[in-house]
Amino acid sequence: MPTGSTPESQWCLIGNIAEEPPSGPGGEDVKIGTKHFSPGTKVYCFPAEWGDGYDQIRVVARHRGSKRYVTMIISSSWVTNWRAKVVYSPEVIRRLEEGGTRKWESEQEVREYVQMNNDFSNVYDDAARAGAYAGLEFPGTYYLACRDLPAIIGECVSGGCALDFGCGTGRSTRFLLGLGFDSVSGVDIAEHMVALARERDPTGEYLVVPDGNLSQLTPNSFDLVLAAFTFDNIPTMEKKVALFESLKHLLKDGGRIVSLVSSPDTYLNEWTSFSTKGFPENREAKSGDMVRIVMLDVDDKRPIEDIVWTDEAYHEVYERAGLTPINTYRPLGKEAEPFAWVSETRIAPWVIYVLERAG
Repeated sequence: MPTGSTPESQWCLIGNIAEEPPSGPGGEDVKIGTKHFSPGTKVYCFPAEWGDGYDQIRVVARHRGSKRYVTMIISSSWVTNWRAKVVYSPEVIRRLEEGGTRKWESEQEVREYVQMNNDFSNVYDDAARAGAYAGLEFPGTYYLACRDLPAIIGECVSGGCALDFGCGTGRSTRFLLGLGFDSVSGVDIAEHMVALARERDPTGEYLVVPDGNLSQLTPNSFDLVLAAFTFDNIPTMEKKVALFESLKHLLKDGGRIVSLVSSPDTYLNEWTSFSTKGFPENREAKSGDMVRIVMLDVDDKRPIEDIVWTDEAYHEVYERAGLTPINTYRPLGKEAEPFAWVSETRIAPWVIYVLERAG
């Protein structure tokens, strides 16, 4: 192909505008198609720009009024039926070539986006699972996640204003209030979870943030941001980086982010509170792949789908987001503790990172 010419074909991520895409605060309203695109309209999607996540996406599609191809930015929540296809239309290819700063690198990259968008969902955003979590505090293996946090937070954090990012049903928010913070706000994308958090703590401050959009929070206002298991459920390097960048901007000078995540070993072993024996495919998973695990402390025994992420990959996320890890903790169980530990005394199920703005 001559230099500067348009390729005759290329792989692309394709979807269709949903019949009733969510709109309005929290996605509570629906409408038929969108202002610019009819329901079912085929959209040709650009890849994520580095660091911008995949919440707002640039697409090429036929406008519902003019019927001509246009390039626009829309919410990815408006798109359904994701798939990988080869594009042959010269007009679409020209717009894909000219309209973005990054191109699809390979068929494999496109198919990874298909898997992310079709298969990955927030499994916690349903009434049954929210109900199971509402009664769960810190039993068994979860005890190790919170046991050392008071000392870690006391050593690393000054000030009285905290944000619980990914608060779920509010157990970690109530935990922070118990540590003596003057003000704690809990935010989550799962409406069922937040509803139960408000029910259990009517005086608390709990907000639904559509797909992690933190624009309703005031920058430079928190001494601590706690993310307890939140990033276990967030796919792709780009989306993790974008969210950590958003959290960084919420910190006061000297503020800290405490990120509590599952170790890759969590998905390979048996635990007091979890089982992975039904999912041997976890052993083949690489960083960024989906893994499954079953909780033993709740009645809801449906598998949880998480995203495994290595220590090396997290350090890359932090570097890209302009954050520096100042301490890392891997809590182990102790024989004297009142739990029937399985692997917990030998293998740490959790990793706790304490982060600050890069200098």
